[in-house]
Amino acid sequence: GPPQCARSLPPPSPTAPRCAAFGNVWRVCSDRLRLLVTRVTPAPPFFLGDVVSRFNSQRQLRQLLRASCHMPLFGGVTPYEVDGARYFDGLFWASFLVPWRVPTPRDRVLKVSAIGAPTAHFKPPPCPPWWTVMPPSRETLRALYTRGYHDAHRAFHDASTSGSGPARRIELAEATKKALAMLPPVDDEARRATNKAIAQGIAMAWRQVLCGVAGVLLALAMTRFAMS
Repeated sequence: GPPQCARSLPPPSPTAPRCAAFGNVWRVCSDRLRLLVTRVTPAPPFFLGDVVSRFNSQRQLRQLLRASCHMPLFGGVTPYEVDGARYFDGLFWASFLVPWRVPTPRDRVLKVSAIGAPTAHFKPPPCPPWWTVMPPSRETLRALYTRGYHDAHRAFHDASTSGSGPARRIELAEATKKALAMLPPVDDEARRATNKAIAQGIAMAWRQVLCGVAGVLLALAMTRFAMS
């Protein structure tokens, strides 16, 4: 199953616990982690896709992580301020519009999508678009997380053993190969159960929407009938 440590990760909020063990994470993340945000400016064009990859402190890293998920209205009416700059989340900036990554001949980029983007290497089935602002049940979220873990596990395992799969062009270190060899293989039954849980969550979401639309149409029809 998925690693247990992921269940205790702190939320990206200003009130999240400041654990001393993570005090130097900003140094490790600099020039490795890239955050896509929307910078709000007082002059046209007012909204700019921006990428942040260098951090000066743990506080700045936490605040920029918070800014990267600061959705308009849902996160607040005004932009989130970090060191004098104002940000919203990354919205839906496409990678070909914002040069968030400058690849070198040695780079291999694997895209991960939580909503089933067609160009992603790791993705679930196409999910309802409103899940980006109104997430499904905890069980469905856990199934989506587990699906991502299964796909990544299989991709790197196939790359290590047979040189196939989406990660086949990535040169794995020997320590990584040994670590992958120690992991138990993903059980087919567990994969089927995960996929079933995701499919049930998607079907339930669409049924709820269809029932809501049908209820509105029925109410309109009854109102019109009563007025005639």
